Amino acid sequence: MMKQEKKTLHLLKAAQVQPFMGYFSSLGTPTEKLASKTRFQLAPVLEGKGVVAVLAAWKMIDAGADLEGCMSLGYECANQSPIVSTSGFGGLHFRPANSLKQLLERFIEDVKSDSTASLYTLVHSNNAYRFVRQSPFGDEYQSWQIEQYMITRIIQIVRLCVSSDWLPDKLDISSSSRKLAIPKEWEAININWGAQDTGVWISEAVISQTIHEPESIQQNSTLRLTNDSTSLCFESFIKTQVINKQVGLENTAEEFGMSSSTLKILLSKFNTTYQELVENERYKLATRDLVETDKGLAIVAHDSGYGHATNFSRAFRRIAGITPSQYRLLARKNS
Repeated sequence: MMKQEKKTLHLLKAAQVQPFMGYFSSLGTPTEKLASKTRFQLAPVLEGKGVVAVLAAWKMIDAGADLEGCMSLGYECANQSPIVSTSGFGGLHFRPANSLKQLLERFIEDVKSDSTASLYTLVHSNNAYRFVRQSPFGDEYQSWQIEQYMITRIIQIVRLCVSSDWLPDKLDISSSSRKLAIPKEWEAININWGAQDTGVWISEAVISQTIHEPESIQQNSTLRLTNDSTSLCFESFIKTQVINKQVGLENTAEEFGMSSSTLKILLSKFNTTYQELVENERYKLATRDLVETDKGLAIVAHDSGYGHATNFSRAFRRIAGITPSQYRLLARKNS
């Protein structure tokens, strides 16, 4: 399985974007136009399954905020579907924890399975703890909306253990060196603009607090978004493209913020090409349909992303060494 290249092919479970889609829907935002403009794959998000490019997702969310003229969209979105219990939100659950500190540490560890851009740490400093978020793209791309969203989610998690109106004394903001419009609720917070990383400061007294809902935590022993167990790797991203019939080297490169030639060079380091990855995922889909369904070859070809059955048969034989019909007969004979 292909390992991720830092600061290049950052991936995200599609279900992670659903809260934003819900908020855009409430505003009547034309999400299809936004997705087309930013080269973002919208279909897997609507289905809550698959893997998408982090950069393309962020660009679409930022474009939506600009279109709606909503400078606090990340904050508003997080509060539309808040974390008000250990049952989480949108299928998100927390592992058992005895204290807020342990809850945050396990969140940091587990959320990595949903996004390669979840670069979080918990650092002890000056009689307090700082929940740190490092931007996956450095200075190349910063999103104030995503930063707001993350900060609001961490505040909501802290509030599971303390009062429902808790706020940090200090915030470090990395997405902008100049003051921006902030949610009214944050006006009393000491904000450090232009910080190297995002930081939510939590006092030692607060972080040592126990969880309010121990029974609920015990019942929800995993952290997972929806029921999507898709592996967070580039092959899963290609599979998502194939299923939704949105393949294309140029568009893919743009989703990750690079040129087609750069993506080709990156994939060559793994001794593969974009087309080879696409053909392999199409082959996997085709073999499943040939064995598990009675679909005709023309339908299998279409569902695998081929425009013509002859092209499908040629590509299939190149990988399997036999035709699709021969593969189906052999597989059923041996079952």
